Amino acid sequence: MSSDTFSPLQLKIYAEERAYSFELLRRTYRERFNRELMPEQYADAFVPPADLVARIQSPEKAHPDCWFATSYQTILAYLGELSDHSVDILNCSSVLDFGCGLGRLSVHLQPLCSDVFACDIDDRVIAWAARTFPSIHFARSAFLPPLPYDDVSFDFVFGNSVFTHILYGHQEAWIAEIARITKPGGMAIMSVIDPNVQMSDWGFVAFDKSLVDEKYIEWSFDERTQNVNIYMTGKEQCRLWNRHFSVLEIRSHYNDQCHIVLRKI
Repeated sequence: MSSDTFSPLQLKIYAEERAYSFELLRRTYRERFNRELMPEQYADAFVPPADLVARIQSPEKAHPDCWFATSYQTILAYLGELSDHSVDILNCSSVLDFGCGLGRLSVHLQPLCSDVFACDIDDRVIAWAARTFPSIHFARSAFLPPLPYDDVSFDFVFGNSVFTHILYGHQEAWIAEIARITKPGGMAIMSVIDPNVQMSDWGFVAFDKSLVDEKYIEWSFDERTQNVNIYMTGKEQCRLWNRHFSVLEIRSHYNDQCHIVLRKI
């Protein structure tokens, strides 16, 4: 994406956030894991084309500074949550990035885990990611379960901005599927909509009137892609996930989605 698309202030912020977050990530890898970053984690050559980025997320993320800054911040959040619950990612032999998109987060696990798997529903996106990051095991998934993996395959499964786009009527099936492929005692972390961030412009009346049975709100449904935006109350999320997992916490993040942190029962 051309820099002409952004204001000078936006470019300045993206550049600052990329540099600052890069140092945080590099320090974390060195001090906590005794690892160094790979070129795939910081070189502009590994940023995907703008048309592919626009298929799955905000077009501004095609700018290298935005692409890397947001990926550093997000993966640091997942690693921090694992650490806070006494899980060392180095002991996770197999991990899955569920709904991986272009591998923006998957790539950061390569230096830490022996087997990194990733799946997404978009053929073109997966094809680019598989060519660009050949050491990651990419696969195409479908709109409905099952995923192409054996039972109890993964020590850690995470999904960034995935359950935020699954219809309420399909949530239980996907939760059961995540449980099927997660090892007993394994971890799962999924991002979910924070209404104070992603819905802050709604206003209380619109928000309250839109709640279905005081459980969830769906909006912007796309019939072709089956994509939807969905907010669920914390109570409802706990009710659904507790059938297969212990809900350890729902953690908020600055100007981003919340993460529901889970351990497989």
